[in-house]
Amino acid sequence: MRKLPDQFLSSGQGGGVIQGTASEAVLVVRLAARDKILRKSGKRSLEKLVVYASDQTHSCMQKACQIAGIYTKNLRLLKADQNSNYALTPDAVSEAISSDLSEGLIPFFLCATIGTTSSAAADPLSALGKISKDRSALIQSLSTNPEYLRNKASQEHAVVDFKDWQVPLGRLSDR
Repeated sequence: MRKLPDQFLSSGQGGGVIQGTASEAVLVVRLAARDKILRKSGKRSLEKLVVYASDQTHSCMQKACQIAGIYTKNLRLLKADQNSNYALTPDAVSEAISSDLSEGLIPFFLCATIGTTSSAAADPLSALGKISKDRSALIQSLSTNPEYLRNKASQEHAVVDFKDWQVPLGRLSDR
């Protein structure tokens, strides 16, 4: 291993996998969030799911929503202007969420960005990041276990199956 501090290891609160591209990472997280909310609200609620991001967010956000089956009309690209240095404001997010809730929609994902492509804007992460982080949703959403991928090390939890954390099926790591 790389001798990382415990907070970076999968055995604690940390852990993760480096995706092949930023677009892949955005897609993987979107799928995990979608599946987590659909397990709670039912598969028929897909058309009610709403995603929030700044209008400065990279276009891979829209593509990830399309691939994940999120209706285009339910992607809220909230206006950021020079008064906030083009950052997404908590007030704008709160207003959009309140409006959507009153319409019977289901807010399920907020994307905060740092160093956007269009303006180098940095969203206020601590103000927007009051959302719990649960990596188990990511793992459950992408977990597959066909016969040809089964192995003793995985079944005994002796390795981390990174195939469950990403789009590609490969990669194992000793714990």
